[in-house]
Amino acid sequence: MRRLYSITLAILVFTIYAYSQNTKSLSEAHRFYDAKNYEKALPFFLTAIGAGATDPKVNYETGVCYAKSRDLKDQLNAIPFFEIALKDEKNMPVSLYFDLAELYLKNEQIDKALAHFTKYKDLTKLDAKAQVLARKSIEICNNALIFM
Repeated sequence: MRRLYSITLAILVFTIYAYSQNTKSLSEAHRFYDAKNYEKALPFFLTAIGAGATDPKVNYETGVCYAKSRDLKDQLNAIPFFEIALKDEKNMPVSLYFDLAELYLKNEQIDKALAHFTKYKDLTKLDAKAQVLARKSIEICNNALIFM
């Protein structure tokens, strides 16, 4: 009985520690993110995700940090985070479809890019500027498919 109590206490202490690390990391991440300092925000978001943060918004913001990088390889690291965020599409900005499509295009995943640009176009029917952007992007994808 005493051993069970000790194990339960150890699990409780670990859980509280992980939660406090997660909360602290997210707080710091949002502080830098809100200041548009994506490079400094990224490690805090990654720490929070490593500590168990599962909120799709955290994945979205992590993806934004990667996507804002100057290095193409780092930009492409945003793809899995955006894909996770898209599972909660009702609470994500519509621009996520466009941003993810651009990354697919950079990663030469033309079919996925085309599908996401088309979805973005469908969701922004009332926004003339977005429609023009979506049509141009779809045209780029179609041209890429022809040349490949």
